[in-house]
Amino acid sequence: MSVESMPEFPVSSLLPKKETGILSFLNKYPKYDGTGIVIAVFDSGVDPAAPGLQTCTNGTVKILDRLDASGAGDVDTSVVRAPNADGTLPGLTGRTLKIPSSWHNPSGQFHLGVKSAYSLYPSKLREKLMKERKEQFFEPQHKKLQEDAMRKVQKQRHNNSVSTLASASSADDNESSSCEGGASKGLLLGCCSQDTLPADSDSNTAMGCQSSGTPGPVPSQSVNYSSFLEKQMKEEAEAEVALLSTLIKKHQDIGPAYDCVVYHDGKCWRACIDTSEKGDLESGVHLGEYRHTHEWSFLNARDSFTVSINVHNDGNVLEVVGMCSSHGTHVSSIAAAHFPGQPERCGVAPGAQIVSITIGDSRVHGMETGTALSRAMSWVMDNPFYKVDIINMSYGEHSHSAVAGRLGEMACDVVNKYGILWVASASNHGPGLSTVGSPPDFYSDCIIGIGAYISPDMMRAEYSMMDKLPGTAYTWSSRGPTTDGGRGVSVCAPGGAITSMPSFTNKTSQLLNGTSMSSPHAAGCAALLLSGLRQAGRCYTPYSVRRAIQNTALRLDLEPFVQGHGLIQVEKAFEYLLENSAADQSKMAPEDKMRFVIECGNKSQKGIYLRNWLGNKSVDVSVTVEPIQFDEARGDDEVKRSLNLDLVLACDAPWVSCPDCLQMSYTPRSLVVRINPHGLERGRVHFTSIRAYVAGAVQRGPLFDIPVTVVVPIVELEHGYFFKSQPEVYRAGCVRRLFVRVPEGASWAQFAIKSSNSDQNQRMTLHAVQLFPQCCVLTYDHYKTFSCLYPEEQSVTSFAVNPGLTLELCVARWWAAPHDTTIEFSVSFHGIRPTSDNITLFSNSSVQRVDVISKLRSEEIWAQAVVKHHVQSLLPYESRIEVLGGLRDTIPVGRPIYQLVLSYALSVPKTTEVQPKCCLLNDYLYESAVESQLWMLFDSKKQYLGAGDAYSHKYSIKLDKGEYVVKQHVRHEKTELLEKLQEMPMTIITKLSQEVKLDAYATHYNALTGGKKMGCSVMQPGEIVPIFFNMPNLQDKVFKSLNLSAGHVLSGTVSFAKDDLARRVDLYPLRIVLCEPINWKKRGPTAAGDDARKESKVTSEYSDAVRDMKINWITKLEYSASETLYREVCQEHPNFLQTHVARLLNIDNHFNTPPFGASTVCTYAAYDDFCTCHQNEEAEVISTVEAASEPEQATTTTATSEVEAQCDQQEDPHPPIPEENQEVSEEDESSGIKRRRDIWLQWRDAVVEASSQVLKCVDLPELLSFLGTKLDARSDANKTKVQMERHKMAIIDALCKKGLALAFPYVPRLLYWYPSSGTSETSYPLPPDAVLTELDSIAITILKLIEPSDAKVMSFFVSYYQVRRLYATAARLLLKHLEDKHLKEGTLRLATLYHLLGYHHIVEEIFRSLPLRFPEKYLSF
Repeated sequence: MSVESMPEFPVSSLLPKKETGILSFLNKYPKYDGTGIVIAVFDSGVDPAAPGLQTCTNGTVKILDRLDASGAGDVDTSVVRAPNADGTLPGLTGRTLKIPSSWHNPSGQFHLGVKSAYSLYPSKLREKLMKERKEQFFEPQHKKLQEDAMRKVQKQRHNNSVSTLASASSADDNESSSCEGGASKGLLLGCCSQDTLPADSDSNTAMGCQSSGTPGPVPSQSVNYSSFLEKQMKEEAEAEVALLSTLIKKHQDIGPAYDCVVYHDGKCWRACIDTSEKGDLESGVHLGEYRHTHEWSFLNARDSFTVSINVHNDGNVLEVVGMCSSHGTHVSSIAAAHFPGQPERCGVAPGAQIVSITIGDSRVHGMETGTALSRAMSWVMDNPFYKVDIINMSYGEHSHSAVAGRLGEMACDVVNKYGILWVASASNHGPGLSTVGSPPDFYSDCIIGIGAYISPDMMRAEYSMMDKLPGTAYTWSSRGPTTDGGRGVSVCAPGGAITSMPSFTNKTSQLLNGTSMSSPHAAGCAALLLSGLRQAGRCYTPYSVRRAIQNTALRLDLEPFVQGHGLIQVEKAFEYLLENSAADQSKMAPEDKMRFVIECGNKSQKGIYLRNWLGNKSVDVSVTVEPIQFDEARGDDEVKRSLNLDLVLACDAPWVSCPDCLQMSYTPRSLVVRINPHGLERGRVHFTSIRAYVAGAVQRGPLFDIPVTVVVPIVELEHGYFFKSQPEVYRAGCVRRLFVRVPEGASWAQFAIKSSNSDQNQRMTLHAVQLFPQCCVLTYDHYKTFSCLYPEEQSVTSFAVNPGLTLELCVARWWAAPHDTTIEFSVSFHGIRPTSDNITLFSNSSVQRVDVISKLRSEEIWAQAVVKHHVQSLLPYESRIEVLGGLRDTIPVGRPIYQLVLSYALSVPKTTEVQPKCCLLNDYLYESAVESQLWMLFDSKKQYLGAGDAYSHKYSIKLDKGEYVVKQHVRHEKTELLEKLQEMPMTIITKLSQEVKLDAYATHYNALTGGKKMGCSVMQPGEIVPIFFNMPNLQDKVFKSLNLSAGHVLSGTVSFAKDDLARRVDLYPLRIVLCEPINWKKRGPTAAGDDARKESKVTSEYSDAVRDMKINWITKLEYSASETLYREVCQEHPNFLQTHVARLLNIDNHFNTPPFGASTVCTYAAYDDFCTCHQNEEAEVISTVEAASEPEQATTTTATSEVEAQCDQQEDPHPPIPEENQEVSEEDESSGIKRRRDIWLQWRDAVVEASSQVLKCVDLPELLSFLGTKLDARSDANKTKVQMERHKMAIIDALCKKGLALAFPYVPRLLYWYPSSGTSETSYPLPPDAVLTELDSIAITILKLIEPSDAKVMSFFVSYYQVRRLYATAARLLLKHLEDKHLKEGTLRLATLYHLLGYHHIVEEIFRSLPLRFPEKYLSF
């Protein structure tokens, strides 16, 4: 083919317009291009930076307004501050914010907040940025550190091997240097003096060595310090390798925290987001409210993510508007994109303006929430800035019923009271019938539902198809009717387009298809019509426009369920409106101002829909038609009085009988419609409609119609359970339906399909649907695509069914299939059903019976019960009702919204997957009685972890062991309804660590005695088989950690069929209700001699009770009084261990402020923090210490360069304390250093004294000997074990507290900001040799008793390793501890250790994330 003969690319078909008559309409009416029309897009957000979304055809801004109604972009900016004299503000992240001189703020007040950057991003963009940040900023530095650490280990191993060889060859020459004291030389990683031990130290008494400042002996043991320290050094090198490996495996980037500043410049609210993370507001994102300024910006250059802002509640709430996906931008481009000079790429109505309202909440994976929908509808109903003409909503869910819900009522008001034309996607859940979602499926037929159509030109341009196929509906496009008989799909429109995408995707355009694309096409068509009517000076209502669209639609060669009235035709609809409209409201026909409400039968359905019936006799259905005027409450009564219509009724179906005329005035009228199914083909669906025309104006088309859908199911099956179809040819897009009444006793069906007479593999779809009353279509829904169905190959699938209901088997050929094929299929019903579909067992009976029956046929039975989840209910510990109000939370006119906030405490005993669920409101959104049921989950430090909404099964969160808080909010305008929900429980579903199977038996005897378990057997038709289940052992390790109690439930499933496919689908819910507390104690009668024995012990027990009471008060009394009582008890009971243990506890309580005990404070905090929190008896000491600690509190910040520079220039707020005998200068004394040293010495001496007394009371060799004994056969073995365990815990506690007190001033000071340079090793004192020796002795002794990772000694070892400069070992130990106990002080200590190790990239990341990990308050809804 020559270049000259090459075909042109069909650009105009990328965004199709010819199919719906748009091109011819715009050629005829070029000015009626949507100009002057505002389309509100309820979606995921629209990007004003996307191609084609900058201006309209008349030069006005395209995106008129941007709002995030979900609340996901909200920032609490209720903190108000004035700037300092130097023009700076202390931000809530701790950064110092520099106010640019160009800002104009007449009030001088600034609202401050914090926002997580990642919370704004769509999930794919967030994952992309996290990956890039890890690859660019984390991994290069980390891999270099890993390389260096591995080289250290290799070098150490090499040196050790050389040293071993040298030592073996010259053992005799080096005999004198092998003593323990000399061997410790230089073993402190270069940080200790040459002589680790005193010159006169002896290996046999090393543990008892003392200095003047460390009184109190440690039990003498033979200690090899050389090997101990060598081992520590070796482990340090290996620990660093392991630590770095752990850090990269568990790397979790939660993103930066941005300071937000809000102020009013005298004209409008403005906000700045500090994306510099340095307090440099000049370089941040600085924007005015979008609706006033139309300003937007990328959040930063790297993400290309467009944001704008709105401000609410007098500056107390900042709304950062972004996008939760690319969906909304694509939708808006179809409706109204404008490409100057490229008309073929323009959207349907390039002159229309867009109002972007985000209803997709990024916290719940972009799904719409009740809060977002309520705010969106309230805004478009009435706002002071502009009038919305059309709503496009390419979102929706399946509802359980079309009855009025809170959101459904509001949606109807939007159309019927405020005159807004609402267009919505029908959903993408076809090809089965009744798969239309909500909207448009509301109780009132007020929303125009759009199906998806694809034309031959679209196939060529968008999908690059070679074969020319006829136009058809997309296979997945949802079909009507609604479950209450309404059409569901009003019209159809092209359902695919290649058009603009948001900037953050790095794509100019992309192909997307779905009813999400057909809906904005129809919305654009409506915009053209309204633009033309408005410019032509014609009056209209939503009802007259909708009738014009429906009555002029092009009927396609497709079933009515997918196309509705047909393919929308813009030019014909406009001509219809011109012919049947008036230029003056008073001259409009009264029927054009009316909607006609159809109510069929006693359930007030929108149409006649007979499905779950036998179809063997005629049925009379009562139909009521009621005219209701637009905005009836405020409408003109004269219009109502003028309505007087003579209607003629017509129906083409011979099986429907109805009156042929109906006189209509402004009052409900009733008629009877008779359905006669005789002669209708069984197994098929039959559709018609009863159309009402105005007599004498039949050419205008129907004023309204009554849809009639009748399913006549196959009732008689082969053998009562089997059906096989005849072979039939399926062409591309072909859909065939078979309707079968499911026989009684059936619980699952097996479907088999086979292709023949074709050598090509085929793509076929099975959609099996049953409709159960008050349940959504997904309840009994099975969708299966056979993507590779080869000739003569049979594929089988199984699915659950409900007996007595009609089953639709919809078999469809994929719309793009290139070849015809012949298909035959069969369906076979099976059933093994228990007497109750919900099986509930009780834990107070170890054996329980379940009866099952097979009614249809012989079945192989093999019972299996599996427990999968632990279910508990939580009651709220707090509930409060708050008024929201404000412009976005007030329904017109003047109806403020209230919210109920419920708080629940959740304790997780071990790492698991958790699913919160509000049972009262679960699975209800559009049909719910309330507006919202959003919940959010936080850890004990208020860090946000996840959220969920109406559909709980979609949201589960993996939680580590710890304490959590779940907060839920419910919204409504009536406080009395919210008050009823103040005690609403929250259900927590916890996934078990492993599934637990219940044993099943055929007889009660076998179940009780643990005999032969039930195996596979054959049930005869009608046979009842009892099955006996044994309760699970609640003492099993799977359940032990769950803290089970009475009222809790173990849930799972039970299956009875042997067939593998059936076992996956024919499942019954299992609940095991716990009736009694676990680990309950058995009670028995008191023996007669017990009282006499008790009386004989009274005298001896009295003295013990007095002693124990005094010991108990030692822990509670004030320090000096406690010391007096302690010495008194010591005189009476000098060697009683618990006395000294109580004294140690009192010292902790005195020198450390709750909630952190001494060991925790010493591990995490710095010396000065301890002194600050210490409550000394002398007021002078307190004031001095507080004064010294003030700079610390003022500089608790996250990492920013500006703060780093400021901190580097400041004097050290925590200078190291002097040695015990070191002289203190007058300057240091005046600054409180001497007093701080005195406090430490007082604490140290008290701890050492008490711990030494504990050590005297315990025979360490005897304890070690006992612990090394494998089996104690003595008669008092249990008593001895208890005593030895008590001694063990006492000596461990005493040694830890003593070691912490000795090490305290030598532990590196805590970082509160990220320093710009490394901290010098000389920034804190090195310990004397005697202290090091003492700490080594303590460490060696503890290691004989317990592992260093144990929580009881972890704090000591973290401090000890830091003193020994074993930072990697300390960090690894602390990191493991923080996995269970997430504390800010621990995180800061970890950052300090990483800084000392040179892991600056990790330190920076920690400080960047501190405001998000430890926020001041909970995230708002």
